[in-house]
Amino acid sequence: MQIICPTCGATNATAAAFCRQCGASLVRLLSPGTLLRGRYRIEELLGCGGFGAVYRATDLSLGIPVAIKENLVPSSPSSFQREAKLLAQLRHPNLPKVTDYFSEGGRQYFVMEFIEGDDLEDFVLRKGQLSWQETERLLQGVFEAVAYLHRQSPPIIHRDIKPSNIKITPDGQAILIDLGIAKVGGRGVPTSTAAHAVSPGFASKEQYKGTGETDERTDIYALGATLYFCVTGQIPPPAPDLEAGKAQLPPITQLNPSIPLEKAEAIAKAMALDPSQRFQSVEEFWQALTTQPKGLARVPNLGLRGLVVSGAFLSLAVFLAVAFLWRQATSPSKGEQSSSATISEVLPSSVSKPTPPNLPAPLPSSKTERPIATSSKPREKIGEQMKGASKPIHPPSRQPSAPVRQKEQVSPPATTSLPPKRPPSPSSQKQGVERLRREAGEALKEGRYEEARQKLEKAVAIKEEASLHYDLGLIAMQQDNLELAQKHFERAVQLAPRKADYWASLGWIYLQKNETERAKQLFKKALSLDPNNRRAQEGLRLTE
Repeated sequence: MQIICPTCGATNATAAAFCRQCGASLVRLLSPGTLLRGRYRIEELLGCGGFGAVYRATDLSLGIPVAIKENLVPSSPSSFQREAKLLAQLRHPNLPKVTDYFSEGGRQYFVMEFIEGDDLEDFVLRKGQLSWQETERLLQGVFEAVAYLHRQSPPIIHRDIKPSNIKITPDGQAILIDLGIAKVGGRGVPTSTAAHAVSPGFASKEQYKGTGETDERTDIYALGATLYFCVTGQIPPPAPDLEAGKAQLPPITQLNPSIPLEKAEAIAKAMALDPSQRFQSVEEFWQALTTQPKGLARVPNLGLRGLVVSGAFLSLAVFLAVAFLWRQATSPSKGEQSSSATISEVLPSSVSKPTPPNLPAPLPSSKTERPIATSSKPREKIGEQMKGASKPIHPPSRQPSAPVRQKEQVSPPATTSLPPKRPPSPSSQKQGVERLRREAGEALKEGRYEEARQKLEKAVAIKEEASLHYDLGLIAMQQDNLELAQKHFERAVQLAPRKADYWASLGWIYLQKNETERAKQLFKKALSLDPNNRRAQEGLRLTE
């Protein structure tokens, strides 16, 4: 059994009581390979907080991945068991399913379905402010899940809705997790002090009062604060500071002018300090968010089935739009210029900042990495969310095709039609990528970074892989182009979110841009995936 710091992720000696790096109190966590109940094998730590730890494990009986939550507070076994039983009774596509509960070695555990993907906090941290259209699409399922909880008899109040408790799957579905401090019962039912906990910025003022009442409007405040974070990229000030006048809530339209005024006003109403001034139901809040301004058609008040169907049509429309834009982007044109000329125009001046320790050479790529298939629909949807990041940043130059006369284009003779070109086979794509990798590696050995960059971008155009973007990011860092490096590292993180090196490298970009808090969060994310990642450890030390 090893001791991992829940705050910074650093490993410590078995007998240590406090973290050697950040000084935080330590808890003993399960090591990879630990077998629970003779059935569940621990694979890795996914996250750790003050109340519990969550692991990715393998169910050896069924051969499937699962998530296991461990209770780290021995004094609250009843609340932990209550959370497990509560989740086991719920059935909703945007809530996790609990499949088992047991005690072993003096600790309690429950087993849930494993949800692949990042949490919403990391998603916004990596991408920045979201557009209103993307925010609405992502959180639609969360609103449905909260409405479902409130419709139970008696109602279930989540009380801890925040971006880090919302998982975004690879196909863009949002799952609301962690009902650890959920309350059964709505208005008129007092809050249990045993389950008292707050998340600053997302908790309403009534949650700070241990004996105060919380109800459905408490979740509405948290939903509003979560929307605020998505569209502004900032955590709202704590409710007590707002009430005391110690802080002001910056208007959404000031931080992100692209957000429609009526949406910003609805969010502000949901975050009213007085519960009576908020929306009184989740359905009312959602209706205000989806109502169009005067002069435009009103969006109907869809039920659960209607929302799911409309989301499916939206996904289809997004897929067709991405396919069309990709075809347009890869079509040759007369005025197309070389990618090297474009890069030379945007290269920033050299930045003199801390240097990451021993960055690895960009090539060759690891053979064990699983390439991302560009034909996968979920990946295309995620690529659309990243505003075209799935396209090559600089597509290779192509020879323009000969112009076609308008008459021939409108009504070509049937006998002269040419058969469509066959797409390259996967084997030929792989060979093309490997050839470009070798050529880029040879250029790097001789210090020809620009030529290596162009080779790798051509490889990305053939078949997009996380390792290619990672290599391009390292080259951009060598050329002091932090913005370009950031774009490539962000795409690498999106395609391979379990690679600690990718998160750590992105952290170094923000560290060199003097954005210390964001860098610290990225380093901690890397250490949660690999506690021994030296690059993340060194970076985190510089942020302290």
